[in-house]
Amino acid sequence: MPREDATTSDAITIHELLEGTQTYQMPLFQRQYEWTAFELDRFWTDLTRVLEGESDTAFLGAIVLQLQNRGGSARSTKYVVIDGQQRLTTFFLTICAMAAHAQSCGWTDVAEDLETQYLISRLKREENSPKLVPTPRDNAQFNAIIKNMNHPSPKLLPHLGTDSGRMTNAFEHTAVRLREALTVLGDGNEKEKFEQLKDSFFDKLEVVQIILTKSHDANQVFDRLNTAGRLLRVIDLVRNEVFQSVSDVQEAVHLFDHKWDPFEKALLGSAGDRDISFRQRQEDNFFFPYCLVHDQGAAKNRLFVHLRKYWDELTNNTDGLDKAELIVEDLHLYIEPYLALHSGDKPTNIGKDFWQWVLKIRNIPLPAVTYPFFMQLIRQHIDDHISEDDAVLACRTIESFLVRRAFAGFEPTGLHSVFKQLWGRCKGNVRALSPHLQTSTIQFPGDEDTAKNIAKNNLYSRKICKYVLTEYEWHLQHQTREPAATLPDVTVDHIMPQHRSGDWRQVISAEEHEKLVHVWGNLVPLSKPLNSLKGSKNFAEASSFLVEETQFRSVKEVHGRYDKWEASTIRKRTKDLANWAIGRWPNF
Repeated sequence: MPREDATTSDAITIHELLEGTQTYQMPLFQRQYEWTAFELDRFWTDLTRVLEGESDTAFLGAIVLQLQNRGGSARSTKYVVIDGQQRLTTFFLTICAMAAHAQSCGWTDVAEDLETQYLISRLKREENSPKLVPTPRDNAQFNAIIKNMNHPSPKLLPHLGTDSGRMTNAFEHTAVRLREALTVLGDGNEKEKFEQLKDSFFDKLEVVQIILTKSHDANQVFDRLNTAGRLLRVIDLVRNEVFQSVSDVQEAVHLFDHKWDPFEKALLGSAGDRDISFRQRQEDNFFFPYCLVHDQGAAKNRLFVHLRKYWDELTNNTDGLDKAELIVEDLHLYIEPYLALHSGDKPTNIGKDFWQWVLKIRNIPLPAVTYPFFMQLIRQHIDDHISEDDAVLACRTIESFLVRRAFAGFEPTGLHSVFKQLWGRCKGNVRALSPHLQTSTIQFPGDEDTAKNIAKNNLYSRKICKYVLTEYEWHLQHQTREPAATLPDVTVDHIMPQHRSGDWRQVISAEEHEKLVHVWGNLVPLSKPLNSLKGSKNFAEASSFLVEETQFRSVKEVHGRYDKWEASTIRKRTKDLANWAIGRWPNF
């Protein structure tokens, strides 16, 4: 049986894992049993190799358990299965198939031994209850598998889910593979061959068990495992955590139908038609910024420790269904702010101007480290605690901060500590964010430094490059009588090509080319087809068709204003752009 005094252990056999008085509970409303013939055949390949003597033992991976309740003389020790659900259920189904085969052969003593030792509890308070409890949506299939046991007849679970599916299919496939394995053993006494298979299964197949208490972070442990099963995701682990406080199955069904399932569907937002990897990222990436909203000191590798602490405070240490409902309701509050940032899904009751600014800053692209601040800003605005003018000012301030730092050559990756504490430092007063954005090592660059940075630094390699070019383009568009409603997909064009060849060798020295090729003054937005067509043509050749064909006013401005392109021209345009940028992105 599992060793309760250890967080981890050496490899143990299936007999050591399952023999005893413990009960294994699959997390309520975790994903259902999913293994198909592919995974089952891989499992039987391992068992067959041991059975035929090709290997002494076979290692099958890890089982991660969380101790829920310690047992006693009348009650079993209860474990919740954090990882290894598919593997552990397969072990149980295999033993069920063995018991059924023994019964069909008239080996009543063998069937009874399998059922009482591994499958059915004989403790007084749980007499005849199965030692493994699947997720409720698998109950009906599970009942269909165990109902024919007679030694003893087990108590069936509440009838939930469909009567057939992957679990019943797996049981039938396992029964077939068991008979095939016995045939492979050749002629001889059938019961002896069965005992040989049974011994190989229980004593030569090994797993590593990892037992966690409430003080352990299941997510951190799980992330460090390299298992052969189907990986759990953050949302799976959160679901486990939420449903752990609900012991009554009917209450769990109510919670799932009325709270959790609507939450999961809402978290998908408009991403229902996107590819599965995008949808999974959108779901899983919600929880850390949500955690930082409530605990500014949270670390990602201890996500669940921080969430438990916050949820205990939120629910005032209540338990059961009430606790779970409060947690899901609080999670739901931050879906709209998160989806506004992640996917551009418009929240209800958000001001028009503020929404336009949210859409704008998403294009920076907005670094994930800013999400906790903006999620609170949007939530507070929706709840009428922050005016639209103040919310817009906060967006403008952070936009300027990020853009000016990008001009200085700083990527936003070093700003995690600033943004996760920003809401707490400003105490909800978003009118004066600038002092709270700066530390002894992180500055909000001033006008003079910004002008110098634009003049000399490589903008092309910065993630913010397309955003800066597009913002200047919209500035020019709005000065015309008929501005474009939308712009084509932007590629960044070097007016003076990246490679100094052809006529350009006569126009600019190698030294000047190296200094100026990637500065803003030498860059314009251009559609991909025109960018390819332009290639490394000289300035006059490019001007002959770009000034007429492109939709971008930036390109028309360059080719309409200048009749040559050289180092002095690039510096002149860069200086003009710097003057515009200082006004567009002020130091608040």
